[in-house]
Amino acid sequence: MICRLYFALLRGSLEATLLAKEKELNGLKLKLMDKKAEMKVEWRKILAPEQVGTLDRIHHRWQRHHFHRHHWRGVGKTSDEGPAGKTGR
Repeated sequence: MICRLYFALLRGSLEATLLAKEKELNGLKLKLMDKKAEMKVEWRKILAPEQVGTLDRIHHRWQRHHFHRHHWRGVGKTSDEGPAGKTGR
């Protein structure tokens, strides 16, 4: 009985720690996104129009590749949904 209580308290503590770390990570992600936006504005002030266009094309290609590569990660492992919707399992 005491052992079960101990593990329940431990699990609750771990869940609280995990939630706190996720919130911290989300805050850091927001700061990083803000910094990237600031850098993009600064680049546009310094670079020639052709260079800005090149960077925009590279960024667009990277975003498209990143989305397609990671969007469906984990399908079939923890979810019954895939690109076409529910699989009917």
